[in-house]
Amino acid sequence: MLKVVAEGWRRLKRQALVQACCVVVAAAIALYWGVPHGFAVLLSGLTLTIAHLVSARFALTDGVPSAAGAIGALVVSVVAKWVVVAVVLWLAIAVLRLPAIATLAGLIVALMAHVVGATRELTHKI
Repeated sequence: MLKVVAEGWRRLKRQALVQACCVVVAAAIALYWGVPHGFAVLLSGLTLTIAHLVSARFALTDGVPSAAGAIGALVVSVVAKWVVVAVVLWLAIAVLRLPAIATLAGLIVALMAHVVGATRELTHKI
């Protein structure tokens, strides 16, 4: 494995751990309003965390791909990530009848934790 790819994978795993911890804390806080709220936050937040990891696995491939291959892998992985997230959100809200606000709150917590983790990684490198 290339050194750059290995470093990117290590950083992403570290970010995913922080993201999962933030989601678990948010789900524990949401339990105050009931178990369905806590489960909705946990389901949507961990879905996005796992989708980020799977997306990165597709995008960070071994070897040296061509420019078109690298961009294609990146686009496919991001589209697949958001399709999975949309399907899980639909299942949580429409099929399982989980609270929509709590489901979206879990998604927002996971997104903000990812952004803060990525920003933190960039500022610590400088």
